[in-house]
Amino acid sequence: MLAYSSISQVGYIILALGTGTELGIAGAVFHLFNHSIFKTQLFVILQQLKNKLVTRDMNAYSGLSKLCL
Repeated sequence: MLAYSSISQVGYIILALGTGTELGIAGAVFHLFNHSIFKTQLFVILQQLKNKLVTRDMNAYSGLSKLCL
């Protein structure tokens, strides 16, 4: 699901670049930088959860917030 959302965000970045304005290009660069930082962190967190729970079954992730508190 994380990878699919990245594809839509690339569409927004291309749309901003397509405006050809200085503000559009600046917004696209900022969005690209911001998206790459937070999406990388989400993938790292997801990998750590997968290693901790040793499963890819989404049902195993239920109640995870109670374990962290």
